[in-house]
Amino acid sequence: MLVFAAENALIQARVDRCTGLGIPLSVIEVPETAQRNLATLAHRDASPVALLHLLADAALVTISIRGELYFARWIEIGTAHLARDAAGREAMVERIALELQRSFDHFERQYRFVGVGRLLLGPSGEEDGFAGELAQAIGIEVEPYPFDRVLAALPEGLREPAQRARLFHLLGAALREDTKVL
Repeated sequence: MLVFAAENALIQARVDRCTGLGIPLSVIEVPETAQRNLATLAHRDASPVALLHLLADAALVTISIRGELYFARWIEIGTAHLARDAAGREAMVERIALELQRSFDHFERQYRFVGVGRLLLGPSGEEDGFAGELAQAIGIEVEPYPFDRVLAALPEGLREPAQRARLFHLLGAALREDTKVL
């Protein structure tokens, strides 16, 4: 079980805003669960799926199995840290790979029955070979998030990588499949 905490005033402000717009709330999504929703749509078998989404100044890695979020970790490296020169970029890819490997090792120590064999890469707005570089560094399959297969009916504006990157967690929040709230 994962627990998220926030100040009551912050939560109430969001609830009031939605209620004022006529939007009934039953669940408040956070980036971790929004990312789980997207991973679940893309990968439905019993093996774990890791999903990495790079923002400008941080990255979120989640591991889900059959729609359940088992692991979430924020990494303090984002697209702004990926240097344009080859040596600097290689160093940042290696740092991300190291943090991912630490995350996978932690997960596999906690859940010995499974290992992470595949990483989905959320859109970063800069699709420039990063998936291949990362796959080579971590030694597992890395593939871009399959928007065209999972969300085939996307509006035209969401076909652009920059828009997909900017709205990735909002799409995940909107795509929650269950209404189960504990």
